[in-house]
Amino acid sequence: MNRMKVSMLLAAALSCAPSLGHAAVTQAQQCEAAVDKASAGYAKCRLYVEAKAAMGSLAGTKLTEAFEKCSVKFSDAFSKALAKHGAGNCSTTAESDFEAYLDQWSDGVATAAGGGVLSAVCGAPLLVTGQTTCWNEAGEVISCAGTGQDGESQTGVPFAYIDNGDGTITDSNTGLVWEKLSDDGSINDQDTTYNWTEALSVKIAALNSGAGYAGHSDWRLPNIRELYSIVNQENVNPSTSPAFNTGCVPNCTSLTCSCTKSSGYWSSSTYAYDPAGAWNVYFDVGYTFAGDKANDGYVRAVRGGS
Repeated sequence: MNRMKVSMLLAAALSCAPSLGHAAVTQAQQCEAAVDKASAGYAKCRLYVEAKAAMGSLAGTKLTEAFEKCSVKFSDAFSKALAKHGAGNCSTTAESDFEAYLDQWSDGVATAAGGGVLSAVCGAPLLVTGQTTCWNEAGEVISCAGTGQDGESQTGVPFAYIDNGDGTITDSNTGLVWEKLSDDGSINDQDTTYNWTEALSVKIAALNSGAGYAGHSDWRLPNIRELYSIVNQENVNPSTSPAFNTGCVPNCTSLTCSCTKSSGYWSSSTYAYDPAGAWNVYFDVGYTFAGDKANDGYVRAVRGGS
């Protein structure tokens, strides 16, 4: 790698980093530094193992064990960072979310080092559509080889979802945390509809009341791009990945199932052409449309993002 490429990568990386001032260092900043250091150690460990694997000196069980050792070291360093700087001073992002993100980052570096394409240093990634099947003009399933169809190329970053075990799902690619929907008559029930104003003033307000849903009080209505990011174009009725459509049976809770109606979900984005409407994603086959704000629709809340 020549100096010009190194300079460009460093410039890109620095453009993503926060600005650092010279004021007194707070506990929160100390915690950030400690978590950054732990993350750097984990990334270094992962890339070292990737390098050994590329040389053929690590494979199979030994390779798995090497990655596990990296995880153990990271877990220890991460826990010490939180313990040292106290509750409330550190990010509430789960350790597993950090690890999943770093796994993806180090895999991306290893892929590029081996001759592949280096993904973006920062910013929202372009995701796959999820489509893995190919069809001919008559709508018949065919082999994808040589077709040039989406099902063959499958370009983009693969979906990566984590069930947090608390009624939420984290998208490791975007950093967004999604509400899981249930079928139990609770505030998370998939069958409850709201007009657009109620979606904001009733559903979102309820999730943010008291201690907040899943311990968080920053839930919001997703914008149209965020909402569309969970569409999986390989599936229909609903057009989502299994993380959002698993074990949905009567009386299941957000801790035991994940539900999605094959219908329209509200976004927070107003339809600029006619501001009496707002954008929806219709999860039967996965398309966007503008609906009257007075109409009823379904709601899935989100938190996080930048």
